[in-house]
Amino acid sequence: MCKQNRAALAIIKEQSDNTVEGATLRDTESALKKWVQSYRPIISSSVIHALTLQTNPDLCFTHVLVIVLVPNTSFPNWVKSIPNSFLVDDVYPSSMDELTSMKPEWGPGFTSLVERSKALRAKGGLGYALSLILVKGSPLAHMTPFGIDEMFDAGELPWNYRWEETLKDLVAQGKVV
Repeated sequence: MCKQNRAALAIIKEQSDNTVEGATLRDTESALKKWVQSYRPIISSSVIHALTLQTNPDLCFTHVLVIVLVPNTSFPNWVKSIPNSFLVDDVYPSSMDELTSMKPEWGPGFTSLVERSKALRAKGGLGYALSLILVKGSPLAHMTPFGIDEMFDAGELPWNYRWEETLKDLVAQGKVV
């Protein structure tokens, strides 16, 4: 995944004149990193429920949650309003194979994560759940893994069938937990 991050930085340098809704790619990347850090607990919960890891733990070896963001231009300086910088445009589970067929450069990151997941599973954990966060209309993409140290019990953590609505609503309201 470090290679993907270096590749993203190289793209930002190459396309430094490009903008996303009036902001430079560098500013958009910075806002995205801070946004991901702010919303990490909500994203983690969304990945768990979207992939139904409570009842299908092996999906952490094959699937990711794709979150497509758009800049929230209702804020004049949206890159500086971190909780309100982005809105969720689309969100859906996808197989790593399908995503790799569209973007082969993501393959090594997925492979590395699956290896780390299997190592964590061997120690009694569930593995690494993964979100792939994209900014629509830009080359920016963040692979965000969530290490889960224990297996879930579906009785203790029932499936939230409203995971998508919850994610979109909390982000739209700028609510960080």
